[in-house]
Amino acid sequence: MKPRGEMTRPALATAGRARARWGLAALATLVGLLAGEAALRVLGVSHPAFGRPDPDLGWGYVPGAEGRADDEGQAWVRINRLGYRDIDHSPSKPPGTFRVALLGDSFTAAFEVPFEESWGALLQQELSACPQLHGRSVETLNFGVSGYGTAQELLCLRRDVWQFSPDLVVVAFCAGNDLRDNTRALSGPKARPWFTLESGPVDSLVLDDSFARATAYALNASAPARLLRAAVSHSRLLQTAREVKNRLRAQVRHARARAREGTPTGEAALATELGTDIWIYAPPRQEAWQEAWRITERLLRAIASEVRGHGASLLVVTTTSGAQVAPDLRARAAFLSRLRQTLAASDLLYAERRLAAFGERERIAVLPLAPLFQERSERDGTVLHGFARSGTLGAGHWNQAGHRLAAEVVAHWICAFQSPRTIAR
Repeated sequence: MKPRGEMTRPALATAGRARARWGLAALATLVGLLAGEAALRVLGVSHPAFGRPDPDLGWGYVPGAEGRADDEGQAWVRINRLGYRDIDHSPSKPPGTFRVALLGDSFTAAFEVPFEESWGALLQQELSACPQLHGRSVETLNFGVSGYGTAQELLCLRRDVWQFSPDLVVVAFCAGNDLRDNTRALSGPKARPWFTLESGPVDSLVLDDSFARATAYALNASAPARLLRAAVSHSRLLQTAREVKNRLRAQVRHARARAREGTPTGEAALATELGTDIWIYAPPRQEAWQEAWRITERLLRAIASEVRGHGASLLVVTTTSGAQVAPDLRARAAFLSRLRQTLAASDLLYAERRLAAFGERERIAVLPLAPLFQERSERDGTVLHGFARSGTLGAGHWNQAGHRLAAEVVAHWICAFQSPRTIAR
């Protein structure tokens, strides 16, 4: 009699064949994954995970990360040791150097274009010929991070910027989403720091950094999450899978945005610029947007005070939207007409006019780019936003022409209209 639990020879043979099949399947899968990984590397396919959680700023870039970014344009992106898209700079400022620190969001990080074609890098070249600097060498430092609002820029200024002793701080303000990003009521439950206003003779800012103690942030900053990010940073297959997932999600968001705005698919991209709020084109009627403007203006006032306190100068530059600067005047008029169906008192330059008036009151230099971009696009027919390869031409971020014009305009303003040592002093 066969002892209990002992398998018969046929059963053993069957189990052996099953293990062999599973082993072959595992081996074939491993070989396929390795071949796929090798093929992606040979083809240069790379979608690295640049982001990481940051306990002070909500998120930032992984120091030393590099890879290709191709959501809109195409560019090889390298992150420096401090966690920004820039070369490494010595905290000690070389003698005879004029340093410019750039604060901003994705327009300043500029993942859509090669670094040397970004407006910050081009600004350094343009300012090198500025006679007002009396032969001093110029160094621009890029502290732009995609998605940052004015609150994060203020905290970035305090934590990272001052160690480099800049002479001029340039804040690139994106009205299209910075206002929303500056208030929890509009931005939603994002893992970012906020400031609220405490009423008094002078409204004071109160930091709310509760995101860093929330469960969602703790999970994102946990050891398993760090290991997953490390795995993604080393595997082209994982990067590609993540990119496919992100693009599918983006398509769903785009479709929902078009449905909300009643814009037919295929119509001019001006009407569906992602991340751009139509409410910036008119005086705020809703309490949440009125509060967003109050907080934003108070944040800019705080930045100006910090800059003055460090003996530097401040310039606030407003970036543009494709709708504002479309070279096709009929498309721009059509967008404005659709806008007025929702906002009766629409003005494509409302945010710029309001910020310029605020700057006059507060003695803060404000340079709105939209009017100058309009002039150039109308004169030359130049499209300054978007990329043909990704189907975003006319919308989205600045292309190379947009970055070049921004650098020219900002440098010209600094050199021709103000002494860099007396801006907003």
